[in-house]
Parts: sequence; structure tokens; C-alpha cells
Amino acid sequence: MSDVFRDFWIVNSLNQTYELSNQDTRAFFNTPSGLGFRRTYESKKVGNSEIIVSQELSLTDISGEMVFYYDNIALSYNEYQEFIKFMSYAPLTLHYKTPNELTSYHCDILFVQADKSEVSHGDSMLHVPVTFHRLTEWLTDEDKVYVLDNRPLDDGKYHNLIYDYHYAGTNLSNSVITNDGTDDIGFVLEITGRCQNPQFTLSQNGEIYGICKINGTYDYVMIDSVERTEQIYLEQNGASISNPERFQDFNIRNRASYLTWCKLKVGASDFAFTCGNIDVFDGTINISFKTSFASV
Repeated sequence: MSDVFRDFWIVNSLNQTYELSNQDTRAFFNTPSGLGFRRTYESKKVGNSEIIVSQELSLTDISGEMVFYYDNIALSYNEYQEFIKFMSYAPLTLHYKTPNELTSYHCDILFVQADKSEVSHGDSMLHVPVTFHRLTEWLTDEDKVYVLDNRPLDDGKYHNLIYDYHYAGTNLSNSVITNDGTDDIGFVLEITGRCQNPQFTLSQNGEIYGICKINGTYDYVMIDSVERTEQIYLEQNGASISNPERFQDFNIRNRASYLTWCKLKVGASDFAFTCGNIDVFDGTINISFKTSFASV
């Protein structure tokens, strides 16, 4: 991939990769646009001021020009045909990385338009305007993972395990999870170890904004609140539990609903976990998510 230009590449459903910024491929994604976003706000007038009552993020289409270039006109057309064939294997994921940046990002896309043109005279270049419809925000390719447990650390401090893996602390009732993105994001929570009636809360500035409780005793709990993959998975004595959604606790307590599909808000959130056997719980809690950005 290029060290000077922005790098783009697409991965299809066959896990094949098509480079869009590597000159060796004889194909180049030129003049990309639509990498930003549009946010619409609805406000309500209160006296001489206005307050925001709702907001909506609009995902813009990504467009540009694919340039296929060979010394031979036939080879330029062949590369164009290979590109179209590659794009037929949906779903598609567009990856993006700026020069000198360690982090790469991706979004799910649909290939919606390709306007075929004639080969340029004298240079055998085929210019094809293309449009991709964006289905998601930009997400980091790497997961951010927090590991929490009841086992004491020698010095009681935070520890980096490896890049993007962090101990959030040993006190399960007072751990900090940080969303460095620009928007609230779903996450995957895994509890490994026997627990009874597990529940957690998320709060900011002392105000609880997310509460979840699962009734029952389990050896493994997985709650996925990512919008496109939402699910609950429960295991008991090595066997999966059917219809796990029925064990959610939707009771209203202390004026707060028990919400399983809560999102992690932007910034630092206090995460608190407890269960019926918290005094003897010796398992591990993993929280993982891909940081979300409206624009990169």
C-alpha cells in the first residue's frame, strides 16, 4: 500500500481483497468524495433560546473514479471486468487509512453504480465513475477490549496487556470504560465463570444511562448490543440455552428500565457489575467494541 496517498481497499464476501491505492494493481480510486457526514438536528424554541430534542446522522454515499491503466487497451478492459466481478460478491467492506496513521477504519458498503466510459486516447486508461452506498459509520479495524476480573493485581494499578487490551481495574463495582469515538456504540460483553442473575450498569457523572440484568445461573453469558448483530447467548453446564431473550429482566426499578441493548456513550463511562454470587465469583468479564467515527 502507498506511504504517500490515502489507502483504500475492499474486502468481499469471499474474503478477497481488491487494492484501490496500489499502483501495482493497475487500478486506482481517484478523487474520492463523501467521506464526511451530515447530522440533522431538531430543536425546540424555549423563550429566546433553542434546545436540541433529537438528532440524526445521515451517512453520505462515497463516490470517485476508478482508473484502470495498462499499456494495452484490452488489459484495461480486463481489469475493469475483474473489478466488477469482485464487487458482485456482497457484502462488501471498504477499508481506509491515511498516510502515517497506525489506525485503519472500515465501513460496510453497497456497490450501487459504475458508469463505464471509453479508454483515453494515447494512454490506454479506462475511467469509470463509481458510487458506494455506506451502510455504517467508520469503525476501527481493531477492537478495543477491556478485561475485568476479581483477581488482585500486585500493585493495584492499571495494566496494558497488549495494544488495545486494558485492565479496567479489579473493582467490578467501579471500572471505567472509555469510548474515544464521535458517537455512541454497541459493544459485546462476555462473562466467563459461574454467575447468578448477572447485571451491570453504565453511568456518566453519576447518572445511570444503561442497565441490564439476566435472570438465572450461567457459566457463560454473551450480550451483543451492536446494531447489526444484536443477540444474547447463554450457556449452562456446557449446553446453550434456547430463546435466551426470555431471561431478560424488564422490571422497572428505581425509575430506570432494565435495557439489554444499551450503547456505550462517548467519553468515559463507569461500569459496575454484580451478581447473586459476587462474593465468590472468580470469573472474567470482557468488554469489546470497535470505536465509531462519523468521519475519518
